[in-house]
Amino acid sequence: MVTVPWAQLQHNEKQYASLVSTLLLRLRPLARVVDGSGGDRGKDVFEYDVDNQLIIYELKSFTGRLTGSRRRQVESSLRTAAQHQPDAWDLIAPVRLTDREWAWFDDLRKEYLSVRNVHGLH
Repeated sequence: MVTVPWAQLQHNEKQYASLVSTLLLRLRPLARVVDGSGGDRGKDVFEYDVDNQLIIYELKSFTGRLTGSRRRQVESSLRTAAQHQPDAWDLIAPVRLTDREWAWFDDLRKEYLSVRNVHGLH
């Protein structure tokens, strides 16, 4: 079993993005990674699946609780991604949500129909 130093990676977003996008590409071979140094326009990783549906994966490196500041970051990223009218939008972050955080995420689903899931620590 490999132990990933998530707490250290949260301070190095490029390393985090490199690791997670590499793993994501293994699972989602149609996906494409966008180099965010010039701005990714809300698409950290995206794919058009076999049904030609646009799926956007938002990568966030933070660990621990989804504080107000972190929620605003996610919401800002989601607003930007929504301009592409994705069929699905997933948040990927090394977090384990509390009931209150899941309620917040469920509220995002009500506002943005493309919001699908949080992939984090299980």
